[in-house]
Amino acid sequence: MTGIAAAALLVAGCGAGAEGQEPPGSADQTSTEPSPAPSDPSSEPSEPSTEPTEPPEPDAVLGDWVELPPNMWLVASDDEGRAAFSVGETWFAGESLYGDLAAYDVTTSAQIWALEGVRQYALLARVESTGTAVVSVVADDGGDLLVATEWATGQPRWQVPIADLDICPSFDISPLTGADVVVLSASASQCGTDSGAAVLTLDAATGAQLAPLDLPGSVWPVVVGDEIWAVATDGTDLTAARFDPVSGDTATVSVPWSDPSVAAISNDDPLATHWIEKFDDGVAAIGVWSGSTVPDGRILLDWDTGVASEFTGAPDCFHEWVALNDPAGRTCLAGVVADDGLDGGVASVSYDGERYWEIPDAQAGFVVDGFAAMDVFDRPMESSGWLVSAGDDLLTLMARTSDEPLWVAGAGEGSGAIGYGYLAAVDVVVARVQQGPGPADNLVLALDASTGAELDRLTVGPLMLLATDTAVGLSGEDATLVRMVLPG
Repeated sequence: MTGIAAAALLVAGCGAGAEGQEPPGSADQTSTEPSPAPSDPSSEPSEPSTEPTEPPEPDAVLGDWVELPPNMWLVASDDEGRAAFSVGETWFAGESLYGDLAAYDVTTSAQIWALEGVRQYALLARVESTGTAVVSVVADDGGDLLVATEWATGQPRWQVPIADLDICPSFDISPLTGADVVVLSASASQCGTDSGAAVLTLDAATGAQLAPLDLPGSVWPVVVGDEIWAVATDGTDLTAARFDPVSGDTATVSVPWSDPSVAAISNDDPLATHWIEKFDDGVAAIGVWSGSTVPDGRILLDWDTGVASEFTGAPDCFHEWVALNDPAGRTCLAGVVADDGLDGGVASVSYDGERYWEIPDAQAGFVVDGFAAMDVFDRPMESSGWLVSAGDDLLTLMARTSDEPLWVAGAGEGSGAIGYGYLAAVDVVVARVQQGPGPADNLVLALDASTGAELDRLTVGPLMLLATDTAVGLSGEDATLVRMVLPG
């Protein structure tokens, strides 16, 4: 993940094993080789080895904090100890904001390469790591270029003029970017309805354009698992689409506005926008928003039957700026707004509307330092939980469907706003807890995500925490601190 550190930690259960496979040596396997005779030495049991058995090397280890130059914002990283940062001042050119991008070998604190004039969104460079390259939009005298820069050398693997892409120039580089494809997505609300594909994929090795999702009028395509979902509207129909960016397969469902089942999201306001989210396996929640603090209406859409129906879920969970959804567990962590409009804490709510628990005055990091911090991290554990800061304790991992804490860290040390990153390869949470406005009130803890056991902590000033899948960065006026998952 590239971007702001997460708001809440999801601990999700998963199963393992391959069904329908017979183990080696099962009864239905036959061999044409003769069995060894009893006197054959190969049939005699071997002597046990006296050589010591070394434990296998871990695939990854948690590195130490490394100090780098100040005011660098972590935007991408790989699994070889390298990280890229948005650095220095930014400037406007036309309608876009630009700044410089620098890559460091964090293990040695050495800068590897730098790019000038990388397009930015707010203070974060629009970049994604494909594993061996960083993809970004770079200013050029002849027009902006989409460039894949090799992590190790800083040399361009490929570059494509933005003008040659069949997509609105104001696209986002999707976090679905991987080793096979680079995914670009655009919104009609930024680009207009006749601005090319809603989603465009490129070959990560060559930059060649692959299959697009052509859905005029689509608004904010979203990542759902390994797919991208989008919804589009015109004067006649509502159309929803599922797109596989690797295969290029697309499935669409259209419902005419004359159908009463979509009346709840029909809106003639020219500023109204529609959105789509996952509700259940094979079911999407679709809504409309026209500028109020809550959606104006919602429906459910069954992908298999193409039938729209009344929304029967929990309004707290869908398209709320203070809600963190877990489609796999069909629950959300929802912010509670008190009667006086102030923060009233958080609650765990099922998609069907059951309220499992509510903690008044709890913090969950929905917004930290003015930035939204909204991501769910899946962990292969048997329990599930939301990470909150509440009461007298720094951090508590609460079970999703009962009001029982799974673990507590920093018991009795006070609570406050949180932001954090989850380093899945080492199963470690690195959390910044802001207990107050003073420099001494900010703590950064590294925790074993399974048990909540504290690995170490820092007392820091007002540093911004940002995270990727393999790194956590703290940006401040005096220094940038970075901690990475390193090869084992």
